[in-house]
This record gives sequence, structure tokens and C-alpha cells, in this order.
Amino acid sequence: MERIAGYEPAEAIPMRPPTLRGGPLEAVRTVWNLVWMTMWPYGFIYAGLAALVLAVLFPAMAGYTGPDDRMPPSDPLWLPLSPAAVPDLAADQVLLVDVTADWCVTCVVNKRLVLDRPPVRDLLEVGDIVGLRGDWTLPDPDIAAYLAKHQRLGVPFNAVYGPALPEGEVLPELLTADAIIEAVQRAKRAEVR
Repeated sequence: MERIAGYEPAEAIPMRPPTLRGGPLEAVRTVWNLVWMTMWPYGFIYAGLAALVLAVLFPAMAGYTGPDDRMPPSDPLWLPLSPAAVPDLAADQVLLVDVTADWCVTCVVNKRLVLDRPPVRDLLEVGDIVGLRGDWTLPDPDIAAYLAKHQRLGVPFNAVYGPALPEGEVLPELLTADAIIEAVQRAKRAEVR
């Protein structure tokens, strides 16, 4: 890369996760503003779609109280993610990797609507797959390098590894149980041989 004379790159500014301020009244006001801003230039159809999306997101987050609402570290269904160990573990078992953060709305929705419900939770409980969860609430250099390896800059990040998928298959940001089950089946294919 060519250097420009007299130019010194700036140091990276550390980012802090966003925090929610206000109470329930502030949340209602924010939702109203989002619906109104959508309705004004685009009309009632898009406002209705925005209201529908928000109606799905807010109940999914019901009960989320902030950073203290984390998955307990002693939960046997989710082991801590160690990116360096993933290739060795994937050689003989199917892994479901979930990199998440407490401030990530999509991550909370994925957990509450897909990862912590049947049939995905059943696969973890039976032992058909091993769950590895990385917490990126506060940036971690190992997880950042792992995400960069998969051309991702942030969360949510989910992937399935296994004997037939040693490099892993990255899943969509909005998870569905079907997408996970299909990837798990593709990851197991080498075990049948």
C-alpha cells in the first residue's frame, strides 16, 4: 500500500456498546416515531409493515433487562467459544457456533425465537450437536479475528461445522430452525460413509 506524504493514520477509536435510556414510555415514543417516519414519505402500507416488524421484535425481547440477562456460563448446552479449537472439534462432531452480544437486537431475537427453542434446543440437549457460544458484548481480539476470517465485521454470526463441513457453513443473520437443521444434516454427511 502506498503511503501519502505527511499523512499519519489515526488511531482506532474504541467503541462502546449502545445503552438504552429511558423507560417504557421512551420505548413507546421511539416505536411511534419509527412508524410515523416510515408512514410520512411512503404511506400506510410501509408504515403497516414497519409496525408488523416492530410487533415481532418487541415481544421477542420481552423480559430482556440488559447485560445481566446473559446465558449463565455454567449452561452445559453452550460451551465457551475457542476459535482455535473449532477445526479439531469439527473433525468428529457437529458444532453450532453462535457469536452474540447483549446489545445486539438480532442476536436476542435469534436466541429467543430459534436457538433456545425446539427443535434446535432439542439437538443440543440430545447431544447431536455441540453448541459453542462466543460473547462479543465487549470486543475480543480472538473473536474479532474469527469473524474476520469469515468476512464478517460484527454480530450476529452463526455457523455449523462438522466432518463434511470442516471450514464451516455460515448461516443467515436472521436464523430459522430449518436453516440450522439443514446445515447440521449437511455437516453430518461424512459420518455416514
